[in-house]
Parts: sequence; C-alpha cells; structure tokens
Amino acid sequence: FNLLEKEDLIGNPKAPEDKDAAWTGNYVYFGNYNGSPIKFRVLASDTDVYGEDTLLLDSDKILFDSVFNTIKGDPSDINNWDNDWADSDIRTLLNDTFLTDSFTGTEINSIKNCSGTGGNSAYAAGTYEEDYFGVPTALADDKIFFLDAGDILNPDYGYFNSAGYPTWDPWTYESVKNRVKEGGDFWWMRTEKKGDGEYANGIATEGGNPGIFSAAQICAPDCGVAPALNVKQSSILFSTEIVAPDSDGYNGEYKLTVIDESIDFKMLDGFEGAFWSSETGAFLEVPYKSTSGVTTYALLILDKEYAAGNTNGAKILYYGNLTEANNLLWSETGLDKAGWGTEYFVYTIAEIRNADSTTDYSSVPIKLDKPADVVYEPGPADYAINVTTDGNGTA
Repeated sequence: FNLLEKEDLIGNPKAPEDKDAAWTGNYVYFGNYNGSPIKFRVLASDTDVYGEDTLLLDSDKILFDSVFNTIKGDPSDINNWDNDWADSDIRTLLNDTFLTDSFTGTEINSIKNCSGTGGNSAYAAGTYEEDYFGVPTALADDKIFFLDAGDILNPDYGYFNSAGYPTWDPWTYESVKNRVKEGGDFWWMRTEKKGDGEYANGIATEGGNPGIFSAAQICAPDCGVAPALNVKQSSILFSTEIVAPDSDGYNGEYKLTVIDESIDFKMLDGFEGAFWSSETGAFLEVPYKSTSGVTTYALLILDKEYAAGNTNGAKILYYGNLTEANNLLWSETGLDKAGWGTEYFVYTIAEIRNADSTTDYSSVPIKLDKPADVVYEPGPADYAINVTTDGNGTA
C-alpha cells in the first residue's frame, strides 16, 4: 500500500521519443462500465492545474459510440449545427447518465468538478492547431469530460507533440501511434473547430494514418467516447498495486482506496481510547465499531501525522488488519512503543474492501493516543506445597 504523495509511486507517463512510440505509463481502475472495471491511463499522478491537487485520468479504451450533438432544427440551416462543448448533448450524457451509471456515490464525490482549460494556453502561432482551433475549449463545471487538443499534444501526459500534419498546404500525414485506442477508429475531443459548427474534433485513423487529428459531423453516431476525469487527492487514502510496474516504473496497474465520510466509525461506549489488553502489554486493543457494512478494521501507522491528500508527504510504516476481537499483536508492527506520537503516528480505519480492480472505501482515519503502559503488580496468592521424605524423619 502506498500513499499518493508528491513523489508518487504510481508515477507519471513517459514522454514519447517519437511519433511511433506507444503510450507508456501506469494505469488506475476506477468506476465500472457495462459490468467491467474502467481502465484509465494516468496522465498526471499529482497536478494542480484544475484548482486543487488531483489525479488526472484518461480512459485507456473507447467505451462506446455517441453523437457529439444533435441538430436543433432544420439541418439545412448551418446555424443549427453547434459544436460547442458546453452546450453539447455528449457533455450532458457524460455528466448525467454515464456518471451515475458508471460510478458509485463515493466515487462521484471523489471526482472534481472542473472548469477552465486545465492549464492549456493558446496554441503556438503558425501551427496547425492555431490555424484550425484558435483557442483551447474551457470546461464548464464538469466531472467527466473529453481531453482538449492541448492535452493530446502534451508530452508530459505521454502524448506526442504533433497533430499528425507536418504540413497542411499541401496536406501531408504522419501516424501518431500513442493516441490510438482500442474500441474504434475515432474518439472525440472537446476542442471546437474554428469558424464552423458543423464538425466536432477528435482523433482518428484516416487514410491508414492512425492517431491524427480529424473531425466528424456533430451528429455522426459512430464516433467513440473515451472520457477523462480528475480524482481529488484529498479523497484518496492510498493505492493498491494490482500489477507491479516494470523495471522502468511503467505499466503498473492500481486501484484506489477513497475516503467515504458516510462510514459511521466510532468508539465503543465506556472506552476512552486504545489500550494494552494483556498483562504484558503485548496486544493493542482498539475498541471501535461501525454499522456501515464494513468488511475490515485496520491499523495504519504513518511517519507523519495524517493530512487529507497527503500534503505533507507521509509514508506508511505499517498497515495491518485487526483481529475479530479488534486487537493486534504489537510486535507485528516492528516499532518501539516509545516512539508513538513522536517518531510515528497511529490511526485506525474501517474499510469496505471490494473485488480486484474495484475501488475500496475507507473511513476518515481516527488518530489513536498512546495508551498508558501496563504496570503489573501481583497480589497475595495461595500456594500448594508437596513434601516427601526418604523415610528418615517426618514432615
């Protein structure tokens, strides 16, 4: 288990060396579409370009096909063709039906509502993007969205910095393979085409050149949806490794444990805190209870005090399940009791653990004060003495 921190162990993608390089990075499973966990590419393990620290995720596959927008009125009137992201049918679908069908309430609460351009500035003068798009397209308080052209040109996100057109007068094409996704030949982005509402933009396989920027009519029904989202770092407690990364730190697969504040986790009546539950102080008793479908109680020990989003870069020194009796053999932690509260900090959590590749939930960690040391003072006792002789004398 690894806390998400500034030097995140999940890691950021590899900047592609050329247009033929595959997308190389790590993956997080989050949400569920049509009975299958959604696998996301980690574009940024810790970014603040959306207004707070988030984990930026981009679907690894095209999940389904959809129009970008319907034509509102007479299709012969070009004014009825609208490729504006903020007014699009696909934006409404993603942030309504798709959101509630694909994510639990706890997952939805952990997804950030995003506005603005996500840190992208205007495209460089004289480039295809500047000529074709003009300016980046802002988000409009969206939890689920499409990437912008600037995102798909960002080497920091693992994408090659080319639209696929070395020249456009005359037109020439070049494949950009790391933008290809399974599930279809075209996937939408939210960037609007300059001066023409008939077309919406995306990434396509065109003329045998995969991964180039292209466009389709807004009402085209066979274009792919590969959504992106931001998970708030303040909602993430830690990640669980499902598939270990390779020696270069890429191709690891993870799932998240996110905070569920609705988990009712409190101390049993009559107790003031944790205590040593044996005469020798070998076992730590943690008298807490929950009535929220919790599957596991655990002890979490950090080298620094817990902060939501792990803003202080704390690391886990110990993580382990409590027994059914809510206790733990302290020697399993490998820590000296004397360091409690100074060298390390002890917390208890209640968890709802789910299947592999499915998000887990945790209560907010509860800090435990160090219990008083056990002082064992034996009292008076009766003893039985057996005496025998060798036949000489009496006893």
